[in-house]
Parts: sequence; structure tokens; C-alpha cells
Amino acid sequence: MKRFISVVLTLILLLGLAATPGYAAQGDSASPCAEQAAQTEQAPSETAWAAGYISEELPGARSLTDAYLAGSADEPRTAGLPAKYDGRTYGYLTPVRSQRPYAACWAYASIAALEAYVVKHGVVDTVTGKPATTALDLSETHLAWFTYTQAYDKLGMLAGDRTERTGSSSSGGYPSYMMGGGSSAHAALTMMRWNGAASEQVTGLSKAELPQDGFDASLAWRYDSVHVQTAEKIPCANRTAVKQAIMDYGACAVPICVPNDANGTSFMSATGNTALYCAGGTTNHAVTLVGWDDGYAVSNFRADSRPSKPGAWICKNSWGDYWGEGGYFYLSYEDVPSSLSDCWFIAAESADNYDNVYQYDGTASLKSGSVFSGGQVANRFTANGSERLQAVSIGTCDEAVSYTLQIFTDLTDEADPTSGTLQASQSGAFTFSGFHTVKLTKAVSLSSGQSYAVVFWLSAANSNSVSLYVDSSGSAGWYNCVHTTPANTSFYTKSQGVWAVNKKASYRIKAYTTDVTPQAGVPLQYYVQGKLMQTLQGKDGGLVETPKTVTTPAGYEFVGWTKEPYSYCSSCPSFCAPGDLMALDPENPALYALFRKETAFSLVTAAPKQWDGKYVLTTSNTGSGQVLTGLTLNGTNIAGDDLSTAFAQTGIVCEGNLLTNVDPLYVFEFTGQDTGFSIQNRKTETWLSSLSGYLALASAYSSASGAWTPSMNGKNFVLRITGKDLYVSINKRGYLAVNSTPDKPIYLWKMVECYTTFSSDWHTCGDDCVTCLFSDVPGKGSVAHNAIDWAYVNGITGGTDATHFSPNKTVMRSDAMVFFWAAKYRPSHTESASPFKDVKKKHWYYDAVLWAVENGITGGTDATHFSPNNTCSRSEILQFLYAAMGKPQYTISNPYSDVKAKHWYYGGAIWAYEKGLERGEGGKFNAKTPCTRAYVVTYLYRFITGNELAK
Repeated sequence: MKRFISVVLTLILLLGLAATPGYAAQGDSASPCAEQAAQTEQAPSETAWAAGYISEELPGARSLTDAYLAGSADEPRTAGLPAKYDGRTYGYLTPVRSQRPYAACWAYASIAALEAYVVKHGVVDTVTGKPATTALDLSETHLAWFTYTQAYDKLGMLAGDRTERTGSSSSGGYPSYMMGGGSSAHAALTMMRWNGAASEQVTGLSKAELPQDGFDASLAWRYDSVHVQTAEKIPCANRTAVKQAIMDYGACAVPICVPNDANGTSFMSATGNTALYCAGGTTNHAVTLVGWDDGYAVSNFRADSRPSKPGAWICKNSWGDYWGEGGYFYLSYEDVPSSLSDCWFIAAESADNYDNVYQYDGTASLKSGSVFSGGQVANRFTANGSERLQAVSIGTCDEAVSYTLQIFTDLTDEADPTSGTLQASQSGAFTFSGFHTVKLTKAVSLSSGQSYAVVFWLSAANSNSVSLYVDSSGSAGWYNCVHTTPANTSFYTKSQGVWAVNKKASYRIKAYTTDVTPQAGVPLQYYVQGKLMQTLQGKDGGLVETPKTVTTPAGYEFVGWTKEPYSYCSSCPSFCAPGDLMALDPENPALYALFRKETAFSLVTAAPKQWDGKYVLTTSNTGSGQVLTGLTLNGTNIAGDDLSTAFAQTGIVCEGNLLTNVDPLYVFEFTGQDTGFSIQNRKTETWLSSLSGYLALASAYSSASGAWTPSMNGKNFVLRITGKDLYVSINKRGYLAVNSTPDKPIYLWKMVECYTTFSSDWHTCGDDCVTCLFSDVPGKGSVAHNAIDWAYVNGITGGTDATHFSPNKTVMRSDAMVFFWAAKYRPSHTESASPFKDVKKKHWYYDAVLWAVENGITGGTDATHFSPNNTCSRSEILQFLYAAMGKPQYTISNPYSDVKAKHWYYGGAIWAYEKGLERGEGGKFNAKTPCTRAYVVTYLYRFITGNELAK
């Protein structure tokens, strides 16, 4: 009977494979990937299956002949490599998982490889605080969701990046992010930005809790068990290298082809052959290599599909342990699809290895860019606080790449990442392609607001260029990447060694820092348009996350926070972007909202490095001059005031070196081209030259009339024609000539960003502050409204993001301690060190937990763990509060039918009833009711303000 069931399920599975269309990924097709259904479980519908492994778009291509011969079975074996190695015998492999019913083999294979490394190398799991064992269970669902969604990171540097799945939101009733496929390259990108790897022990991350609409953003990086720092890609055909790496790492992920025709039946069957060899086909599944057997006989394979030589990889699958050899099978060395594929080896460190990662690459894009061999690439960053730069990483697509790493600080030229002070330099090489972390032999000290650059000199063996991983916007067919490249952040050198800005892509270069002497307990005040909005407590070791949105006056844009109260400034002061983490200054604990108004033009007083931009051209640098109008100018020689208008007639205001109230009629936009600049009027959309459209660069168009060169006339930037009067464009060749004498040049006023913090024109949102700020606060008259408003204004808690308070979100133990601690005005504690492995100085709840334990409010869940992420019930919160008050006596008898003297929360429940904090429902206390944020602030509000429930 069991044999009959197995055959039936196999046929169902094969029908599902055949019926489901494959997904294309950047030009590569992919067949569906599915697992064998368990005999004791109902087989899923064929509509539930989707593509599991998606081929990667990576530079270079290999033929089977070249690849296989490179790792031929006849090659001399490297000394020290055994003929057989089986990771199952060494005790570092985690149990076989079942991906059923999801097509997420890529995530399962990648996580299995990572788990093997973590256990083999004794990496400390920050969830348990102990070296990982085979009980380690990292979340594949967390990886799948955060690969294809908005990019999240602690510093807020990836806010503009996201990866969007195409198609429907679900597949056969299952969440689409678990059904659409992926690759180990995508997994590496996600975990390298510290979105995971997270433990399934964290509430909400287990496979059983999988939400249809994905995970809450708070789970993106706050609960990582380990941090992936390296992911190397080795061609599977290079068997010697793969074997050595398996012994070093523990395992690797590799794509294979699972037959989906009749010939695949015996391999797919749970009771059939467990040896696989495919002479062709497209990769549609991913597994984990954990060992090999050079002597694995040809006779072990099906008679109708056998390799020519012995030898096979030992593979860990993700179809459950009822399948194959307890979930394992053998894959021939000669298997064609896997021989053409790459093995991904993933290494990690404990999640408390560094405090911060600086990065600009937040999407799943697998695009690449190149630089000349011997050239340089760089990323520029700005430190958020007092930190030590300890490591950096880079993604390279080529093998055998040599590098020299340099760190520069205090950059003086925004277009040159080497314009600062050289702080560190070291050299090395990357044997294989992938993502590599390089630890600095000398840490570099950084201060808040200090600019620094990570610069790599790169050279590739036997190649005139080096290919690198980059992040950029684009479509892969089955997903779209939306990437924001911040201005002047990623750089490369051209063949001449001149630095250029990469405007459309960011290099996958990251910087890792640790916080220095964190300052906890510093209050922070927010001012918006001169109005004190809120006082908060710094967290995460003295860093505070700034509000992302504020009330903004008409005509302005909110850009961030400054430490000085500017009333007006024409150039941008140092500021922290909305939502970023900012280091607190105990001597000046205030931040001021900074706004920008883009209708001002500043007099150009130095030769700009980049002419692109919007300009106003005038004949004077004062309010008495003329401004050129936006009429059709081609071929017209301007003399005197022709085609010009006096300032007084235009409404333009000139104060100092700033023009305001400028109509687009007087604005010309310069756009850089290969040999010059095109110039267009912003209102009429008329080009100044219809024949060529360019304003020539220096030494271009040399003729009897001379060469065009930028020069200085006093402090004013002008264009001067050699030996002639001043012109702003050229003449009979189709260029406009503008005549001016040297003592009366044409002045250029470039569009600037006008910044101000508004000290006098504040408009409040009234007394109902939280309703103005948060969209989800219950209305006036509700039980929780006044309590939330009170808690916010008094700095007990803010929102969960800029526009949400999340009143119905369940409170965790760490949250509860911070609520109580804040309500007591954040008192100090005498304990100098945390007794808990999961409560460290960098954690935002560190002081609150130590204070609470010291004052008997709560203890740990065991001797060495506080379990900050455990959720709290009504009984726990009220018992905490009861303990905080010293467990006072109460005078009433037990009012609840479901509270007994034996219950640990007995005193807290009755005391809370007497104080009017909680009266239960229908005579019952309902101890297990989850306690939400609204409940906690309501309890505190009622107790501290004396408002009993009856009032």
C-alpha cells in the first residue's frame, strides 16, 4: 500500500511540474522546482508549484567541455584531500528541512550551507548567546521575504531601494515570495546587508507563522542570529577547489536539474534510486553539497542514465528526511547542469561582530560593471557617530583579483574619494569571485559627521579589466529592482586615472564600524519651525533614530536635522537625513528640522567642477542689472540690452549673492554632453543653438575667433574667448554670441538649495499632537487616546515609525522595561555589566533592563538570558508594574473568577483592579490576553496621573 501511495504522489508531482510554467530571469529560463510530498501528508495541488531556482545573470560563460575538463576525474588529487568525505559523520550538519509546500529551495539550500559553517566554526548565536549547535534553525522564510521587498537597514541608508516581485501576490494560495524562486546569489546579497540570518525562535519568523503579506519591517535586522560577511562562488567543475572549500566551510549551495519527465520517476520517488545524473537540462532546484565519494560506482545510477566514470557529490536536500537516504542523495560529478553551475560558500560571524554597516546597495540586482585592470573604485560615506572602522567588503565577479585597500578621511573634494588623509592601506587577493570582507589591520577612528572613503585598487590576472558587482535599477522579468544612487557616493577611475562619479549604480562596497564609548541616557529635544516637539531618550548606545516626517511649510521640502538653529542659509549645513541614526551630543542635545526651498540662485564665485544645472545669466551682480530673457536666440547677436530685461521689471529679488523670485523665463539649463553643453530655456523649451546645441568646452572649435575657455574675472566666473570680448555662446556656426566687455561680464547664477529652520513661522497641529503625527491613534474619547498623547509628549515612547504609533502591536519584554524606566525618568543603575548574554550595551533597552532587574521588577528567563523579544501578556505587564511599586498591599477581595491564589500574577491582578488600572471582562481577568502598546501606556497613564478606570 505504501509503495502504491508513493507512486501516486510521484505522478501528481510530475504532473504539477509539467503543468507549471517556468519563470525567466534576465534571459535565463527556469523550470519549476518542487519537493516530493510526504506519504502521511496530502499532496499539494499542481497550481501550488512555481520556479524554485532561477539562473543568475553573471559575467562570463563556460562550456561543459572547458568546465568539466578543468575538474576531470583523472586529475591528480591534491595532497590531503581524501577520496571520500561525508559531512554527516562530523556532527556539524543541521537536520534536513522540508520546504513543503513552498518553491523556496534556493533559500533552504543557502541557509543549510550557512548553518553548516556556523556550527562547524562554533560561531556564537546571539539569540542563545552560545556557540551554535545542530539545534540551530535559521529562518528561510525571513530570507525569502526580505530578498524581495523594501530594503531595510539600521542606518537608514537603503530607504530608496526595493525589489518588487512581478505577478500576483500569491501562487495557489501561498505567499508569492515563497513561490517565485531565487538563487544563492540573491540570498548572499540579502544577508550581506544584514537582513538576517534570523532565528526561527524569534516570534513571527517560524515557517508555521508565515504571513501572506510578508513580515513586519521591525524583523528585518533587529533579531539577527549571525551576520554573513563572506560568500564565495566557485565553479562546480573545479572539483579540487570545491572539495577543499567543503572541508573548510562545511557545505555549499549549488543549482541542479531535477528531471520532470517519466525518466525522472525513480529519482523523484521517495523509495526509488538516490543517485542522480542528468546529461542535460535547465537548473530548476538547489541543494547543499556536504561531501563527496570518488569511488561511488556507476552501477548505482539508473541503467538508462549513467555517467561514464565513478564519483559523486553527497547532497543534502530540502524535501524532508523521509526521502532518499534520510534526506540525502548522490549527484554524479559528470552531471551536466551542476557542472556548468557555481557553488556558493557562505561564511558568517556572530551578529554582534560590528555595530554598523555603511552601504548603498539594497536590491537583489545581479548586474555588474567593470573598471580597467589597475584602476580604482570607491564608495564615500559619512560617519554617524564616534566609531572605529574595522572592516570593509566588496563584490567581485572575476577570479584571481589582486587589490590594495586604502581608507581616506576628511575628504576635501566631493568628486575625488582620495582627496582626504590616507589613514590605512593594505593589500591582498581574492581567489574566487563573490562578496569578500577584508578586516583592517589597523582600525580607523571616525567622529560624527566625518567623511571617509573606502578605495580599492584592483587588477585581474590575464585581463585588462576587472568586473564588479553593482546595484542599479532594472527589470529581471520576474522581479524589478528600484535603486537610488545617492549623489557623489560611488566612484571609478577612467583609463587616464581620472575619477568619475557612477551616477546610475552603486558599487557593492560596505564599511563595518563599532561604536566607541556609547553615551546612554542623553535626552534629545526635537524642534520643528522653532517649536519644541518632543523630548526623547537616546538609545542604541547613544544613537537616536530621527523622525522621518514633520509638518512642512508650503513651497519647502523637509530634508533632515541639524544641530544648529539656522534661520536662513544659502548653502547646506551639515545635517542628518530623516530616519537616520544620529549621535547625541550631551552638551547640545537638540536637533532642528531643516527645510529646503529650490527657487534661489547663488552667484558663481568659483569655477564649478560640473556645469550641469540651472543658471540665470545677468549683466550685473547687483539688483541694478539686466537679466537675459528666454526668447528665440539662435543666430542673434545680443548687443547692449537687446533681449534683456531690467531686474526691476522682472520681480527678481537680489540680496547679497542670492537671486530669488526668478521666473523660469530667465532660467537656462546646462546639460553636459561628450564635447560640450546643451543649453535650453526652462519656460519656452527653446534651445540656444538649433544647429549643434552645444556650448563648446575649453580649446574646442579653435578658429580665427579663438578658443573658448573658462576663466576668472575678479571673483566672478566668466566665459572668455581668447583675445576677444566675453561671450556665453558661439556665433555663425549656429551658436548664440553674447557680447560683453571685460569690465562688464555676463554673470552666472546657479540654482542652489536654500535651507532654513524657520524660527518664526511655526504652525502647530493643535493640542491633539498624536492625531496630527500618527494615522492610527484612536480618536478622542477612546480609552487609549489621552494615554497615548500623554506618553508621547512626556517622552515615554514615540511611534514605531514616522506616521504610526501601532497601538495594537504586542509589547515585548524589552519594550515593557523601557516603558517603565522612561516613566520613572530613566534612573541610573549600579550594575556595571549585564548578566545576560542577550542584553548588551549596544542594545537600546540595556539601561532599562539592568535597572528593572536591579529593582526587582523582573528577572531573566534563566540565569543567563533575559529573552528581550518574548511577547508579554496582560498578567505579565501588570505584575511588572506591581513589582515596580514594591508589591504594595491591597484592601479588596479577589474580584476575578479565573484568578487563583496559586497563580504567580495573583497580587498584580488584584492590586491593578483596586487602582483602577484594569477591571477585566465579565468578571474574568483573562491573564493570557496579549498586552499591546496602547494597553501599557494606558496602565501607566492611569497610575501616574491618578485617573482611575471609573473616571
